[in-house]
Amino acid sequence: SQSSNDTFPTGMHIAAYKKIIEVTIPGVEQLRNTLESKSRIIVNTYICKKYSKTELIMRKYTALIGILLISANFLQAQAPTAGSVLLTNQGEVTGTVDINSFINSAIVTTDDERQLTYHASMIEEVVTVDDCDRERSYRSFDYRSRNFFDRMEKKLFQVVNDGSITLLRRVFEYDIFNSSDEYTIEEWYYIEEGKVERIRNFRRQVLPLMDDYAEEMKEFRKLNKLRNLNDDLSMYLMVSYYNRLRSLEEQSLLSQR
Repeated sequence: SQSSNDTFPTGMHIAAYKKIIEVTIPGVEQLRNTLESKSRIIVNTYICKKYSKTELIMRKYTALIGILLISANFLQAQAPTAGSVLLTNQGEVTGTVDINSFINSAIVTTDDERQLTYHASMIEEVVTVDDCDRERSYRSFDYRSRNFFDRMEKKLFQVVNDGSITLLRRVFEYDIFNSSDEYTIEEWYYIEEGKVERIRNFRRQVLPLMDDYAEEMKEFRKLNKLRNLNDDLSMYLMVSYYNRLRSLEEQSLLSQR
């Protein structure tokens, strides 16, 4: 006869597996779909106080949704992904695209297994789409860092949020010598008067650009407890929310004409 030491654990494993398949996974998928739909509702219900009597609707779970969306779309490592590269000569190359910030290039592996490297100076825009249909956009901008050995040239940036304030990002991936581990360094930028600037202090550099909605931004920060504005999520949420307010303002003005 079978020992209870074998049958009991086996029964527990089967029951746990059955519960995960029938309850846990469908529940997580439903939560994901609900949060995604709620995020669309929240974005569409932000009303500009200056041009509407409707009160500005702010939900306490905005930050949570922001965390889920940004981790899914923007803060993951730049793994090679299917996409296309639009070149300055109007040519287009498709394949598996790998963005390499160190050599400031996009490396494309074509369907016939050719590997083509395009420097940022040759690139107009890169668009990648992963297996979950998440889209990322990269563009080339003139930029020179404070590094003495750096020079002004076209560099490739991920466009995280585009609007009245354009938020950009670059990711540098480092392989640790003689180890399978690696780590990444992220740098965030914004565009002011047509010039790319690295964000070193969000409060001093970017927040003053939001003065026309100072009260709304202050309330948004308070409600979502955004204390460290140099945090990746805080920067993303602040810029996204401000750009949404400006977009609604412009739409309201157009509708009044």
